[in-house]
Amino acid sequence: MKIDSYQFGKILINGKEYSKDVIISKGKVFSPWWRQNGHKVVQEDLKDFTNVRPQVVIFGTGYYGMVEVGDKVKESFTKIGVEVIICPTQEAVEKFNRLSEEGKQVFGAFHLTC
Repeated sequence: MKIDSYQFGKILINGKEYSKDVIISKGKVFSPWWRQNGHKVVQEDLKDFTNVRPQVVIFGTGYYGMVEVGDKVKESFTKIGVEVIICPTQEAVEKFNRLSEEGKQVFGAFHLTC
């Protein structure tokens, strides 16, 4: 899966444009991705993906990096040996594409605004 482009409020994935936050998992796009607390990711926000065991999880925290990823979320992945990357969405998109091209199993959660 490749992310074609990202700009504030829009992401283009495999030729399809999304204007709501997205999760990419196992070659599928899930949108809209809503969080209970808006700009904070908690475990409940990822409850539909608890069986996913990627090599890397990437959180795109928004154009300005306003989203915070809770400690329990980070710990839930690191304790099972999954690398966690948290950065503004533009950088997260670049890392997602690079790691995917390297053949890594990557789970991505991207906030498109803020």
